[in-house]
Amino acid sequence: MVSQTPAASPRLSLFLRAAHEWMRENYIPDMVLQALDAREQASDEVKRALDAAIRNSGVRVPEGGFRPQNAYLAPSHHLQAPVLRKMAESDELVWGILRVWMGSKPELCEAVTQQLQENEEPIYGPDRKAGCFRGLWSVRDWEANWGQFLAEHDAFDRDDVGLMLWCVSGKMPLLSSDAENLLDKVDFARWRELLEGLPPDAPQWEQAREFAAAVSEIVDSKERQRAQVAVNILKAKVVSIRERYSEELSYLERDLDLWTAGTVAALPSSVAALALEPFSQMEFLLAEYRPIRDQAESRSEEQRRASRRAELEAEIIVAAGEMERLLAGSLSPEEGGIREADSGEAAPAEAVRGNAEPEVGSVPAVSAPSAATASPPAAREPAPKAERSGNSQETVQETAASPEENAALRLEVQALRDENENLKAELHSCKDNEEYWRNAYVAAAKGPEAVYAVPQPQDVNGAVALAEEWFSDELLFRLNSKSWINKNNPYEDPQAVLDALKWLATTYYRSRTGEISVPKLDDSIYEVCRWKYVSNQSDVTMGQYPSDYRTQVDGKTYRLEEHIGRGSSKDPANTIRVAFHWDKERRRVIIGYIGQHQQTDVT
Repeated sequence: MVSQTPAASPRLSLFLRAAHEWMRENYIPDMVLQALDAREQASDEVKRALDAAIRNSGVRVPEGGFRPQNAYLAPSHHLQAPVLRKMAESDELVWGILRVWMGSKPELCEAVTQQLQENEEPIYGPDRKAGCFRGLWSVRDWEANWGQFLAEHDAFDRDDVGLMLWCVSGKMPLLSSDAENLLDKVDFARWRELLEGLPPDAPQWEQAREFAAAVSEIVDSKERQRAQVAVNILKAKVVSIRERYSEELSYLERDLDLWTAGTVAALPSSVAALALEPFSQMEFLLAEYRPIRDQAESRSEEQRRASRRAELEAEIIVAAGEMERLLAGSLSPEEGGIREADSGEAAPAEAVRGNAEPEVGSVPAVSAPSAATASPPAAREPAPKAERSGNSQETVQETAASPEENAALRLEVQALRDENENLKAELHSCKDNEEYWRNAYVAAAKGPEAVYAVPQPQDVNGAVALAEEWFSDELLFRLNSKSWINKNNPYEDPQAVLDALKWLATTYYRSRTGEISVPKLDDSIYEVCRWKYVSNQSDVTMGQYPSDYRTQVDGKTYRLEEHIGRGSSKDPANTIRVAFHWDKERRRVIIGYIGQHQQTDVT
């Protein structure tokens, strides 16, 4: 298994732990499947090396009766999980997978190589013979290079970029746990004691000034790096928000031309560092808003959804407006609730979060705007200053405003108080998330196998359950009475069922929505799981056996014209059909039948 201690030249297999720390949860399983699918397009030498690594590492594929010596011949979806498990202990297998994966992404490899050369970073790649990386990135250097590339290239997947940087540079980022272990060994207090104990005429003092100057230079350099890292991270975050939520921002009539890396580059580094948290909170708002933006399927659910949707839209409009003013350079840090590090005055945001109430008319913090302040601050009339009474409750001078204005101001103050309670609730939620990721990291330390365990359906029913969980936005299961998916269904390849349902939710779905063009759907699904696709059924047959070829959703009857499946015999262990209907209005694939065969005159 992988060693848990840091090393100057970490083993290739250690990258599984690093990937869990730096990349999305299911990235490595997906990457392994991509590499296995790309084997046929790789050069003969690279393909032979991967085949040999699969044999040498003892990969076993129980499905299909493959022996260890010819396991490399198994389909990709059968190999994925066994290969992933063996990668935790085989550097040869890791390198075989990475080589094929790198070769399948030539444009990304070239772009990463160019950036590293411009930054005077090594491009030697891992040490293949020794089965290890050539060194380690410091966390800040790694984040700076990653953030820089993401800010300048928005056409690549962020995790693909990260892995390609490791492969081309031959360096892996230092794990946070290992970094903490190394820092524990740096005892500055002990150094000071040793220096104080040196006699004045000790020869070590000859190097003391040089050492002090070197330390000072390191500190200054790290400060500059920290500022540049903040700019790079903010660039990546702004580009990511624009890329992922452009539809939502356009709907809310935001100015997308401002959400670019170029506008961030013009910001002072100190402002960029302080703007990270507000932009992150903006991203959280959009992430919560996206799944409830569309109308719900039921009236009761829509009533619950509509209220929260309206609140989020108001919050996002205010937050996005402040962000755009900041990006356009017309908003100072103090105006936007962002305070410069050297400022001696507390920002309005701190007044909101503290025990004391904010001054009436002050601008709320960018990081957590309220629905009560949906209009831009600049558009509101200047509010009169409030005077504080002895009990610290704010009152409005009656001589400064009319009763109607005073009532409106009191409502705004109450809204800010409510907002403060919401911020406290969000803080508790953040702490819960922190605990979740801490537990996830503890699980990661136990080994890659525990972290990257790919769910394996044990039967047809298990495959359907996973598909329902993963693809609830694309697939709608309304199985009719003729379906057969319980544990007694003997079909012997439930993984193929899951792969076929995934194909319906991705390739087929995207072709129906017009996102991609798939000239031959039959060829497409055959490449995935060796199944066939049939685009229509006989009207006569469907009319004679309606219970097999129909299903209902919310009282509406759907004809199941299309189906996918495999086998033509009456052997249920080797024969299966999935019949479905594309609902253009719902934009869902309605799956109405899963079983051995739908009835025909022949059956």
